Order: sequence, then C-alpha cells, then structure tokens
Amino acid sequence: MTKKLPLFNVTVKASGVRIEKVLPANSDYAKASQNMILRHRDAIVHFKNKSASSRRFTGTYSFQHIDTARTFAMLYLERMQQDVEDNIDRILAYAVSETLPKKKQL
Repeated sequence: MTKKLPLFNVTVKASGVRIEKVLPANSDYAKASQNMILRHRDAIVHFKNKSASSRRFTGTYSFQHIDTARTFAMLYLERMQQDVEDNIDRILAYAVSETLPKKKQL
C-alpha cells in the first residue's frame, strides 16, 4: 500500500497568493490530487500558457512538492510586480505629458 503524501495548494487571488498544505485526511485531498501538477517544468509551462492567454489566473492550483508550489507562486508574484510597474510607468508618462506645455499651432 502506498503512503499518501500531503499536497500543496496555491490559491491565486487579485490581492495575492497563498500556499497551504492539504493533508490526506482533508476532504479536498481527492479533488486536489486529480488536477495536481507534478514537476517544476509542468508548473512553468502551465504558468507560461496562462500568461500567454488572456484568461485570469485566479483559482487554486495543486502541486505535489512544496518547491514546485513556491516556484509557481513566485512566478505569479513577479508577474504581479511587473504589472504594477507597467501601470506606474503609464501613469507617470501621462502625468509628464499633461504638465508639458502645449505646442502652439500656426
């Protein structure tokens, strides 16, 4: 008989990311184990596919290993940080363009 190991769920929301351990005794264990991402490479490919599509990231993703869950969470947090930096750059560019004097047309 194989020993059931804990899984790790990464919950992605607009406000951030949360990693939680799912023990075999938990009622969500069976559902989480069906859609589990097993390897680092699979997690990175899944992240890239989600990034390439315009679909939202929000949801729960299950991983067999904590390192794989951390990798996925860090990739998402880096993407969130890049989005914030892009928005700040856009706002600053707009603010600068509004403060520059307008050219007079002849």
